[in-house]
Amino acid sequence: MELDFGKTLLRRADSPLSGKVFGQWLNGATAAGLKADVKVKLTAVPTRFTRFDDWSFDDPAREFSSEPATLFEGELDSDGYGAFRSDINLEHEAPGMLSATFTTRIFEKGGAFSISRSTLAYAPYEHFLGIKLPKGDQSRNMLLTDIDHTVELASVDADGKPVTLKHVQLTLYKVDWKWWWDKSGDSLAQYASASHSSVVEQGAAVTKDGHGTWKFQVKYPAWGRYLLRACDTDGNHCSGRVFFIDWPGWAGRAQEQGGPGASILSLTSDK
Repeated sequence: MELDFGKTLLRRADSPLSGKVFGQWLNGATAAGLKADVKVKLTAVPTRFTRFDDWSFDDPAREFSSEPATLFEGELDSDGYGAFRSDINLEHEAPGMLSATFTTRIFEKGGAFSISRSTLAYAPYEHFLGIKLPKGDQSRNMLLTDIDHTVELASVDADGKPVTLKHVQLTLYKVDWKWWWDKSGDSLAQYASASHSSVVEQGAAVTKDGHGTWKFQVKYPAWGRYLLRACDTDGNHCSGRVFFIDWPGWAGRAQEQGGPGASILSLTSDK
C-alpha cells in the first residue's frame, strides 16, 4: 500500500492537505472496494536549517502533545485508490518543526487488515525565527553582568530561505532555580504567557533578508539563570534559550551551586 501527498514537506499554510492512498494484493490485483483509513500523529522534533547549526529555532516555553487524528476513512475505488482532503488541527502551539507519522490500514472483507507507517516533516508556521547568543566568558561559557550582549536573529521560511520579519518581540526573563534532585520536570511553559512577573527586559527588532540583532544588559548585583525568548508576533513562531549570567570573576558560581541551599537535601522514609 502507498500513501502519497505529492511532497516531502507538509505545511500548515497548505491546509487542507490533499492525499491519496493506494492498495493492492500481493499478486498485483488492486484492492478495489476495500475499507481503508489514514491516521496522523504529530510529535515535536528539533528544528534544524542548513547554515544555522548552532542556532536555536525552538521555543522551550511551549510544550506540545497530540493524539492520533483520522484524515481518511472510506472505501477504495475500483482502481484501489482513495483520495481525501483534510485539515491537520493543532490543539497547542508547537515549539518548532513537527514530525507527522501517518498510519494507513486497509481492511480485508473478513476484518483482518494490513498496516503501513510513513513519516513526513510538518511545518506548523510559515516563517521560523532563530536566535544565537554571544559566547560570553570563554573559559566558563557564561555571560557577564554590566556588558552589552548582542543577540543575532535569523528568519527563514520552512525551506530555510531568508525572509524579512517586521515585528519581532524579545523578552528576557529571570528563571526560577531548578534543583538537580527534583524529578518533577523543568517546564518553562509559564513564561509563554503574555505577562509574567519575572520579566527583566523587553524590546522589539526587525529582520531584513533573514538577519537582525538585539542588545540587552543585566546589571550587577543580579545573577543567575535567564530565559531569552524571541517571537514573530505576525506568524506566532517563537524561539528561546536558557543561559547563565554572573559577575566578572564569579562566573561559574550559578552552574556549580545550582542556587542557594543546593547542599541541603531533605530525605523521607516510607518505613
